[in-house]
Amino acid sequence: MASNTTSNMTSNTTSNTPPFVEPDMDNGCETGACELAKLFYTKNERVVRRLRFRRELSDFYLATFNAWAPSEVITNPALHRTFSQVLYALVNDGKVLRISNSRLLWINNSPPRHQPRHQHHPQHHPQHHPRPRRTTHKPSSQYNK
Repeated sequence: MASNTTSNMTSNTTSNTPPFVEPDMDNGCETGACELAKLFYTKNERVVRRLRFRRELSDFYLATFNAWAPSEVITNPALHRTFSQVLYALVNDGKVLRISNSRLLWINNSPPRHQPRHQHHPQHHPQHHPRPRRTTHKPSSQYNK
């Protein structure tokens, strides 16, 4: 007995799953998914950055949708997007994380530090002149602008 293991991303398996909406941006994202991704991330950044696996993020997204999404989105199912599209937007539009084998790899978008971690005391090291630290500037996320 052979089983069919192919899946169609545009199929709607349950009445609660929003349909896949075709991408309309050059980066392969869909505008509505990008807007939801930005809202989701900015409203929940401190919590979601602690999550380590795709499933945890998906469960949190679905469980909290009504708490952070605008009422006009909540009441209009045509504005809902699949979690996969929102996740794709977090990676490719917001650039706040990468995913490897279902593991979330959050990108540190904090500005480079310009202050040393500890103060040097010249009286203890009269010949010591600390060099400025080299920092490589990473592109910041779209969500922190």
